[in-house]
Amino acid sequence: MRAIELRARDGVDKLEFVEDAPKPVPGRGEVLVRVYATSVSPTELGWYSSMNWSNEDGTPRAFPIVPGHDFSGVVAEIGEGVEGINTGEAKYGLLSFYRNGAEADYVIALPREIAPKPRSLGHLEAAAVPLSGLTAWQALFDHANLTSGQSILILGASGGVGSFAVQFASWSGAEVIAATSKQNNREFLLNLGAKEVTGYSSFQHFSKKVDVVLDLVGGDVQNSSWSTIRAGGIFVSTVGGPLPQEKAAAAGAKGLFFIVTPNGKELAKIAELIDSGKVVSQIQKVLPLKDAKAAFEEGLSGHNRGKTVLQVSS
Repeated sequence: MRAIELRARDGVDKLEFVEDAPKPVPGRGEVLVRVYATSVSPTELGWYSSMNWSNEDGTPRAFPIVPGHDFSGVVAEIGEGVEGINTGEAKYGLLSFYRNGAEADYVIALPREIAPKPRSLGHLEAAAVPLSGLTAWQALFDHANLTSGQSILILGASGGVGSFAVQFASWSGAEVIAATSKQNNREFLLNLGAKEVTGYSSFQHFSKKVDVVLDLVGGDVQNSSWSTIRAGGIFVSTVGGPLPQEKAAAAGAKGLFFIVTPNGKELAKIAELIDSGKVVSQIQKVLPLKDAKAAFEEGLSGHNRGKTVLQVSS
């Protein structure tokens, strides 16, 4: 099969497009999916260079590695013991980061990692949802316990995760303050449901006014945003590792860092919101599978609105 392979830990330059990769065979409890589209997470390649990446059992991760962990496609084969899933069904999902990804013609998935593809979306639009959508959902509802009437500041609101977070938070009845580095994102974010849009240099206007901060940026932006959170609030981040607990203590807030996990049941809920018209999927660009290297390079330049999707099959 065709696949994108990362041959070493040194990043984009070690990506190769191959046409003779071995086609995976589903084992017991596994599903083989014919991939139609997958989306690019630009920072993914850095995971393999900055970490002593291992398999789930702790053994060293072997190269080559196929990147790309969210996808949309059709079930091609079913392994022994799998029930409730049939060949030919359209599914979308987020794969475990410990296994090969979906930048290939076929990928192995577990039933708990996938859900029926939103009926209102094509495969290209659906492939942009799982990683970003689940990250936003888990940040807001599993970790921050966001509820109607609360206020939330979302840092990096116009990106792939941020655009879902704005929509989910607005749908939940929260008051959304969307922070972005570019003011030309203002109308875009207001249309997604934000009540206010701010730049990263204007946090003083929200001093101790928000119940939740969702940080998708890190660095100096993260540091300056602590001033916005109320005592008793919660600061959730997906970047930079564990949060400085002295800052949380000084703010009288709870601070936590998390990494998204696959969850088919939550993907099914997200699909319902999409099919009801309450949430939309944002795509920055569509490229063919063979152009994965260019997609990663462009993504690392930052400031993208939505995600870049690789079309694997038409």
